[in-house]
Amino acid sequence: MSVTVSIVGNDDIRVSTDTVEPHPPDAISFTVEGTVTITEALLGQFEGTTLEPVAVDLAVDDSEFVTVDLRDDGRLRLETIDVGIEPPDAGELVPDGDTVRSPIESAAGLSDPEPGVIAFTVEGVIEGISPATIDDLTRSDRQPTLESITFAVEDSIRSDGGRENDIVAEFTLLGCGIVVRRNGTVTIGTRSGWIGESTS
Repeated sequence: MSVTVSIVGNDDIRVSTDTVEPHPPDAISFTVEGTVTITEALLGQFEGTTLEPVAVDLAVDDSEFVTVDLRDDGRLRLETIDVGIEPPDAGELVPDGDTVRSPIESAAGLSDPEPGVIAFTVEGVIEGISPATIDDLTRSDRQPTLESITFAVEDSIRSDGGRENDIVAEFTLLGCGIVVRRNGTVTIGTRSGWIGESTS
């Protein structure tokens, strides 16, 4: 099973910064900043699972898209994740800095801590891309932008450590523990306990 998250035209996701830069011969760096609306229903669909990014679609121009297959044509490595929370009707929230903030800590002291919007900044690099894919991305004068990302939805797994499995973000959202690893996998726990905790 897989799920594709569209970035462009998605009412639940608002991107304020979307920088994608090809680095020949075989890498792409990116920075994406914006907000995403999270609901109980949306999070509940993936409770107790691990989401593994398997493909990224990049828009080269209005009519051309390039797909990077993360299983065969590239390795995703996250460098920075910054997460913040915007309670309902609290106004605009823009993430800043390079540290991960817990949404629960950010909501401390509020009468209604349930989040309305999650603000995020994600920086990383995709390495090991084929030269043909890099050529497709550099043919246009326009800088590529992120169009969508596809996740494989697998049963939650326990990490055995290692650099790719290093945790870059760990927080609680709507009662579910969420762990984001450097290789881009997102493990969503259950409301009754954590799943997929890594060894240190």
